[in-house]
Amino acid sequence: MDLIDKRVVLTGGASGIGAAVLRRLANKGARCVHVADQNQAALSALISELSPQCDIQGATLDVTDREALTNWFNAADAAMGGIDIVINNAG
Repeated sequence: MDLIDKRVVLTGGASGIGAAVLRRLANKGARCVHVADQNQAALSALISELSPQCDIQGATLDVTDREALTNWFNAADAAMGGIDIVINNAG
């Protein structure tokens, strides 16, 4: 899949598979990634590591909170001018 200039939202992106996916997105040319996770410290560290390669915006989020998830998703959509890929990795 061509990831060049793709706009992506990713849940559960601070560790494990989610962190590996985020690294891959950044390394393969995704334009912007909005990533959410409950672990703020791990998320911040990963954003610091990868931000030179890709525009990454992080949010601390409990995806079981439907209203918070909807608000985050809508804000990401508005900020990026659309979403090309959704990766639901949380849980």
